[in-house]
Amino acid sequence: MNLFEAFGQNSRSISHCGANFLHRAKTLAIFVYEHSPTAYRKSMTDEAVTFLGYEWVLLEDGLITVGINDQGLEEFTEINSISLPSEDEDVHPDEVCGELDTDQGPLNLYSPVAGVVVEVNEAVSENPSLIMEEPYGDGWLFKVEPDNVADFEELSKASTNDDE
Repeated sequence: MNLFEAFGQNSRSISHCGANFLHRAKTLAIFVYEHSPTAYRKSMTDEAVTFLGYEWVLLEDGLITVGINDQGLEEFTEINSISLPSEDEDVHPDEVCGELDTDQGPLNLYSPVAGVVVEVNEAVSENPSLIMEEPYGDGWLFKVEPDNVADFEELSKASTNDDE
């Protein structure tokens, strides 16, 4: 059976098949890109707020996720160990709540707002290199439930004003 026999010798069927194939290929390409680490990283960096110059923070579903941004990662080439706050620990923006031990010395971690730590990324505790490999993905550090979401909104406004 040749191509014409398969499609009933109808050139429109062949054209339709080709168009359908191209549409599906385009849809697949868009899906792959949108779910790639590069696309995720771009959307994360567009939405994340910079805190202290080296942390990124993101408000999602009432929780604030904290990680190290690209600028912070430029300061060192290796993370030897990490100390993160404990779940249910109260954190405040003016108090150190964790530390990265790097080849350039310690890097203090802070929460951008007062609140309670509700989740800690155990994967980075076990494998600190995740922070360097996927800082906006699997390399996040901890999540905080803020005492007052308005504090984050103030931080976000200040960060936007600093960028202008």
